Amino acid sequence: MRFVMAAALTAALLSVVTLFAGETSAKKPLGTWTRTKDDTTMTFKFTNDTLHYESDGGLGKLVVEADYGISKDGKVLFGRIRTIKEGTGPGKDDLFSFGCKVKGDMLTITDFKGTGATALAASFIQGDYKKGDAKKD
Repeated sequence: MRFVMAAALTAALLSVVTLFAGETSAKKPLGTWTRTKDDTTMTFKFTNDTLHYESDGGLGKLVVEADYGISKDGKVLFGRIRTIKEGTGPGKDDLFSFGCKVKGDMLTITDFKGTGATALAASFIQGDYKKGDAKKD
């Protein structure tokens, strides 16, 4: 009886592992993406596990790092601010999400939402970002 139960459990686990092994995760927008709006340059740098954001302009400089993930369909990016390295505005542990679409060398950010002061950034952050770092190109 124990052997039959163990065999059934093993078969069930193998089915689940096989099911999840077939799933692919959405492609992250890895790399550096930059845009300038008014007198402010904004840069997103995505690594596998960290989002680094920097803005520099008339209102001063802001540098933050965040943990992030992306929905399976690749249409929504979500995250949590981990560290504020320079500047003020968003708070540690503020949450955010936005629609993102990569087409060629362009990243389009839409539908920005956030908690705390991060929520106020929507009109500022939404828009088209070009691949590459404007400061280093």
